[in-house]
Amino acid sequence: MRGERTVLCIQDGSDLNFATRPGCGGLEVIGHNQTQSKSLGLHLHLTLAVNEQGLPLGVLRSGFGTPRRRSRAASRGAGSTATGTSLRPRGS
Repeated sequence: MRGERTVLCIQDGSDLNFATRPGCGGLEVIGHNQTQSKSLGLHLHLTLAVNEQGLPLGVLRSGFGTPRRRSRAASRGAGSTATGTSLRPRGS
């Protein structure tokens, strides 16, 4: 990456829905569908580095966890998401 003039860091978050996998444990609500049925799963967050031509240079960060609801005041702080959730690493 040091040889690149410009490096773009692209972030993405995706929800992994395990609602149809009743044998999975430790999952929390990641959302609701149209009928307000709860969807259980994990949230995946990834940061990918690419050069100006879009050539992937590497994964800078990868993590997953269960959503953790925060108070409205706390969700305004740095690092919070628009929905007021943050990630809790698995096992914590």
